[in-house]
Parts: sequence; structure tokens; C-alpha cells
Amino acid sequence: MTPAAGGLLPNLRDLGGARTADGRRVRSGLLFRSDGLQRLATDDAASVVSELRLRTLIDLRSELERERTGEVELAGPSIHRLPILDGSYMQSVDQGARLDDMLGRIIFDETAQLAAAVQVLAAPGALPGLFFCTAGKDRTGVLTALLLTALGVERSDVVEDFARSEGAMQQIMAAFLANFEDGELPDIPVDFVRAPAELMGRLLVQVDERAGGAGPLLVDAGLDEAALERLAGSLLA
Repeated sequence: MTPAAGGLLPNLRDLGGARTADGRRVRSGLLFRSDGLQRLATDDAASVVSELRLRTLIDLRSELERERTGEVELAGPSIHRLPILDGSYMQSVDQGARLDDMLGRIIFDETAQLAAAVQVLAAPGALPGLFFCTAGKDRTGVLTALLLTALGVERSDVVEDFARSEGAMQQIMAAFLANFEDGELPDIPVDFVRAPAELMGRLLVQVDERAGGAGPLLVDAGLDEAALERLAGSLLA
């Protein structure tokens, strides 16, 4: 990943290098996760797309978020809008809300959208691809964790990647809150700005117990098993 791209989006990273249990690694330069491209000027967003040679973008934000903070419209890459969590969700939570409840809801209630995102990435010619939400932590983090786990990536690498998002949250939250007037500022629970590795580890254990693993969870939700195998063939070396 180029310095320019990484400097524009604090939670942008290449998922290349993640290790699988059978000794392979995710190839670099093919799969990226990020905070929201909508925060960038069109020229800057286009530069990121060009530098990373992106063919596919997946926007996981809700329709309400896109209305408030702007659509991503770029020439070149195929853009897929697969909203996860209704836009009113954040308006309904209070300071006592728990991050594990929200992430569990994403995993087990929004599974069809997660499966659809993986199906998009598995399509011939889709890579390099990038997926994003607003902060690039929760919806993007869950999709990353399930996808990497389904590919056979070591659990330690999966949870470590999730935890990396916490370091970017102060900068991301400042940019997010700039979209609101003082009287409209959302009351975001303190727990929601965290990204503890152990939490993602516990959630993946729940996936194992309830669905037999991330791969079966996604396949049961509509992902073509052959598509997952094709994606593994493209990403792993």
C-alpha cells in the first residue's frame, strides 16, 4: 500500500500477509479494508483507487449514512452497495450498549449481506477489491474476520487485525462527528470506539458453535461454495 493511500484513510490496510493454518498466506495487493472513502475529495478517492488498482468497491454503510455523509461515485471500479445495520440503529442505542451485542447482531442477523459481499469479491476479475463502512471497524471488521476465517487464516492473525482498528478511532470519530450540528451529536457508547482482540475471538467461537465455522455460516446465508473456493485460489499462495 502506498504512503499516499494510507495517509488519507487512517484505517485503510492491505489484508495481505495473513497466515493460514496450512502454511499459505494471503497475497498482498488484492484485498483491502478501510474507513469511509466518502470523506475524501473526489480527486483523492480517485487517487486511492488508482494507486491500489482497485476494480471493486463495496460500501457497507446504510442508506441513511450515505444520505448524510455522501455517496461514493467514482469512474472505473465497480461499486456495490450492501448496507449492513439499518441507519436508525445508532440512534436507538444508549451509553450502556455493548460492542459485543452489536457485533453479534452484524454476524448473525446480517449474514446474508456479508455473504453477498464475499460473493462479489469472488467474481472473476473482481480483485483487487476494497470494502468499507464509516469507521472501517465494526461492519468492515466483521466481514474481514469472517472472510479470513473462511479462508483458513490463523485465528491469531484474524483477531490481531480486528484490534488494529482501535488506534485509528480518535481521528475517524472526529471526522464522523463533523457531519453533525452541536444539537444533533449522536450519543455514541464508549464501548463502541474499542476493538478488543479478545472480543472478536469470543465471537468467532460462537460462530464455530452455532454454525460450524465462518465458511458454513456464509454458505448457509447464500454464498456459493464454489465461489469461496475460487476466492481462496485467487488470494492464497
